Amino acid sequence: MKKLTLTIGLLLISSLSCAQDAIYHAVIDGRGDALISVRTIAGKMTGGVHYDSGDVDVLELARKPAARGAFKWEETLGAPKGTFAGTLGRDGKSGQGTWTSDRGGKAVPFTLTRVGTVRTLDGGKVAASVSYPQLDDPHFARLNQRLTATARKMFADNVETAKGSDGRGGDAEASTNCELDSVTQDRVSVICDSLWSTGGVHPNGGQEAFNYRVAANGAIKSFGLWDVLSKSPANVKNLSLLVFTDFQQQRKSRASDGNPGDPYMDLNGLDQALAGDEIAFTVVPAGLAFALFPYQASTWAEGNFRVVVPNSKLASLYRRDGPLADRANAVQPSGRKSTP
Repeated sequence: MKKLTLTIGLLLISSLSCAQDAIYHAVIDGRGDALISVRTIAGKMTGGVHYDSGDVDVLELARKPAARGAFKWEETLGAPKGTFAGTLGRDGKSGQGTWTSDRGGKAVPFTLTRVGTVRTLDGGKVAASVSYPQLDDPHFARLNQRLTATARKMFADNVETAKGSDGRGGDAEASTNCELDSVTQDRVSVICDSLWSTGGVHPNGGQEAFNYRVAANGAIKSFGLWDVLSKSPANVKNLSLLVFTDFQQQRKSRASDGNPGDPYMDLNGLDQALAGDEIAFTVVPAGLAFALFPYQASTWAEGNFRVVVPNSKLASLYRRDGPLADRANAVQPSGRKSTP
C-alpha cells in the first residue's frame, strides 16, 4: 500500500517576523492542505509539516538565509525535495510565498493562516519539558483547557523522571512533544512523542494520541479506536492485516538502505494490541494513522513507523453511529502527495 498519511517534517527557519511559536494552515496551489508548525528549541527554529496525505518519512529542513520577515524552509527526504519561501505579516498570523521543487521544475503558490500557537513547559535546571498546541479560535476554548491540563500532568511526570531516583537527576532527562495532527471544527487529533533517558545506551520512549469531538457549543469528548470502528473479531483481524502489510512494506523499503533490523511485531500480538486500543492512532483526512514506536514494531535503530490505513479500506469498518460516521461506506480520495 502506498503510504497515505500526514507527513511529519522538521524545519529550520532562518528568520521569522513573529517570535511566538506558531501553527499555520497552508493552502498549496489552491488545493493541497498542510499544517506547518514552527518552534524554538535550544535557540534554533525548528518545526513540522503535516500534509493531508503523502509519504510517512521524516522531513529534515536546512537553514536558508533570508531578510527580516521572510523565510525559507528547505524540504528534504534524505535529499532535497523543495523549498517553501515567502513572508509573514507583521502580526505573524498570515503569510504567502512559493513552493519550488528541488530541481526547479515546478513552482506553485501557497498561503499561510495561523490556527494556533505552540506552548512549552520547561524545567530549567531540571532536564524536563513538554510542548503542546493551543488553538486560536475561541470555539476551541474548552479543548485548549484540556490540552493544557494534560500537558501539565505530563510535565510533572517528566520532572520526576528527570530528577531520577536520587532526586538530583544527573544525566537523566525527559521531554514530550505534542503536535497537532489534524483539525476541523468538529474533530481534533494530537500526537505526543515522548523520550526519556536515565543514562542507558539510548533513550526510551513512547507515543500517545488524543482524539476529540468538538460540539457546536465547544463541548469536547474524547474517543477511542473502537468508538470510530465497529469492533468484531473479523474487523480486528482485517485492520491488523492492513496495518501489518503496510508496516512490512515500509521495513523492506528501509532494508534497501542497509538497515533491515529484526521484526518484533507479529500478527497475533498486533491483533491483541489493536483490540485493546493500545496503539496510538489519530484521525487524518486520508484515513486513520497508527504510530508504531521502536520495540513495539521493530528495533530502536529503525526508528518510528507511521502507518495510515486509507478511508477506501476502512469504509466498511466505520461505525454509522461513531465520530466518523460520514466516512462509513464512502470511498474518499486519498488527497495529494507529500510534496506539491
